[in-house]
Amino acid sequence: KIAGRTYLKEYDFVIVGSGPGGCVLANRLSENSNWNILLIEAGTLEGVIENVPLFAPYMFLGRYNWGYNAEPQSYACLG
Repeated sequence: KIAGRTYLKEYDFVIVGSGPGGCVLANRLSENSNWNILLIEAGTLEGVIENVPLFAPYMFLGRYNWGYNAEPQSYACLG
């Protein structure tokens, strides 16, 4: 038991990342009540700032992008 939650020693499926794909996959797998599914997410709870579109450029800084940077693209984001 960690942080008030009970964890099993074994799971039938472990899904890493609760983005759109991970959540849908976990939901679909959970339709079978015989399976134990663990969905892992490394992110933190969102605050007020994350819900304001104007602040989206700041999400690329610090803890929000894990330090990853993309290569410049000639034909991307021209909209």
